[in-house]
Amino acid sequence: MATLAVTGAFAGYTYVTPFLTDVSHFPAAAIGPLLLVRGIASLLGVAVGGHLADRDARAAMVVPRAAQSVALLGPYVLGDVPLVAAGLVALTGLAFSAMCTAAASRILQVAPGSVELASAGVSTAFNVGITAGAFIGSVLLPGFGVRSTALVAGC
Repeated sequence: MATLAVTGAFAGYTYVTPFLTDVSHFPAAAIGPLLLVRGIASLLGVAVGGHLADRDARAAMVVPRAAQSVALLGPYVLGDVPLVAAGLVALTGLAFSAMCTAAASRILQVAPGSVELASAGVSTAFNVGITAGAFIGSVLLPGFGVRSTALVAGC
């Protein structure tokens, strides 16, 4: 599940700059500030993920993934609306960080005697997802355009 979630995240996020400039029509100078907002939202996501993990382990695993799906698929539908695209980019950061935090918490709960091995497994799953997502996006980009990366990322 982690590999699929990270694959989707990186199929879209790897190509966020061309998406924001080509589809959302942001000037190149706006990309840095937009990514800064995403980074700040990511910090908030750590807090949200920790809060959810403390309250409801199931919700901590489901809610960030649902938010991530909306945030990744949304640009396919509304990516040409700059304000919406900017908000969805921030939501991807929040959701991804919340998911990572919840996964780390869950490891401590389900593998207390084997935290190192379980953490290594999740780290491997994340790295496979990062690689697969970037690769899938690179295959889509030349043939179907940057907007296709958002569609595949959200599915």
